Amino acid sequence: MQNRYEISRLLKTGSMGAVYVALDHRLHNSVAVKELRNDDDFSASDCEVLSHAFKQEAQLLANLRHTAIPTVLDYFSENGNQYLVMELVPGIDLAELLRRQKVLPEISQVFDWANQLLEVLEYLHNQKIPVIHRDIKPSNIKLMQSGAIKLLDFGIAKSALMTEIQQPAEMSLRMATLEYAPLEQAMKASSQWRTALYAVNPTRVQEFSHSRTDARTDLFSLSATCYRLLTGELPVDSQIRALAIWTGKPDPLVPIRALREGIPTAFADSIMQCLALEPTARFDSAFQMRKRLNQAESCDLAAMPSQISPSNQFIQNRYSFEELIMQFAEIRQRINFLNFETNEAKELVEIERQKRESLEIKLREATRREKAEAQHRRALEAKWLNMESQLNQLEMKN
Repeated sequence: MQNRYEISRLLKTGSMGAVYVALDHRLHNSVAVKELRNDDDFSASDCEVLSHAFKQEAQLLANLRHTAIPTVLDYFSENGNQYLVMELVPGIDLAELLRRQKVLPEISQVFDWANQLLEVLEYLHNQKIPVIHRDIKPSNIKLMQSGAIKLLDFGIAKSALMTEIQQPAEMSLRMATLEYAPLEQAMKASSQWRTALYAVNPTRVQEFSHSRTDARTDLFSLSATCYRLLTGELPVDSQIRALAIWTGKPDPLVPIRALREGIPTAFADSIMQCLALEPTARFDSAFQMRKRLNQAESCDLAAMPSQISPSNQFIQNRYSFEELIMQFAEIRQRINFLNFETNEAKELVEIERQKRESLEIKLREATRREKAEAQHRRALEAKWLNMESQLNQLEMKN
C-alpha cells in the first residue's frame, strides 16, 4: 500500500474492517494498519457515518501526545478503503486476558490499571477542546509487558465542539459496547429501549435523551470495566436498571463487594458511585475519582485476596448457587413486568427469555457442581473413617 506498507499478518477483524501488522519500508519498522472497508452491507448513510468516525479518530489521535495513547503515523485512502497507520502496541487486551486466565486479576493490579486509565482520562478531558472516549471497555485496553496500559479505539470519541450533525448519534453509538455504556449514552443507541422506558417514565426519557455525553460518561464505562475485571461479571445493563428503578423496584446492580471480598472501601465505593444512573451522582471528573482512590493507597492492596482459596471453594460454589437463584427470580419478575402490548416490548421479552435460559443452564451447572462437591466430601469422609478403622485394628494387634 502507498508503495510503503507491506501487510505481514492479520491482528483482528470485524464487520467494518480489520487491523493488520505491516512493515513500513521507509522507516524499516513494524506498524499497525487499521482498515475501514467500503462494505455494501451498510447503507449509504451508515457508510458516511463510519467514514466520518474513522477520519475523526485519525484527527483526534494526531493531536494527542500521551504515553497511554497510540501514536498516529499516517492516514490515507486506497481502492475505496480508508487506512489509519499507528504505532504497533505489543501486548494483550484485557478482554483476552480475562478469557485466558482461570482466576481474576489481583485487586492491586486492577487498582493500578484504574489509576492509569484515570490519568489518561484527565489528559483527554482537560484538553483545550475536551475529548470524550465513549467506548472504554476491556477489549479497548491493551496491557503491555511492562505493566503499562494503552487506551485504544477512538472511533466514536467525541470532541466537545462536535455537533449532533457532525456526530450522528444512532449509528455512531451503535458502534459502542452498550454493556459498558451509561444510560445517557445507551438510550440514544436503542430505539426499542427508548420506547419501552418512555411508557414507564416519559419525562426521564426526554431528559436523558437530550443530555450530552461528557467526562462522567467515561467514568461510568471505566467503572463498569473495573466491575468486570474484579468480579468476572458484567454490571447489569443501565437500561434494565432504569426500568427497575423507575417502576419502584430495587436497583438490580449487585454491590461489587458482595461479589468479591477484600476490595478496599474507597475503591469499591468509587466504582459504585460512578455506576450511578444519574450523571450528577457520579464524580464530576477523573481527577476527583483519582483523589478518592488515593484514600485506598494506604491499604495493603498487595495482600488482598486474588482468588478463592481451596478451603473456601465449596462455600463459594454454594454462594454462587444462591446468587443464581436470586438472579433467576429477578429475571422472571422482569419478564412478567415487560409484558407490554408493543412489538418493541415483545422483542425485549425475548431478550429476557434468552437471558433466563442462560441462567437456567448456569443454575443446573451450579446444582451439578454442588452435588459433585457433596459426593466428593462424603467419599473423603468414608475414606478417612476406613483409614481410622484400620489404624485402630493395627493398634489392637500391637
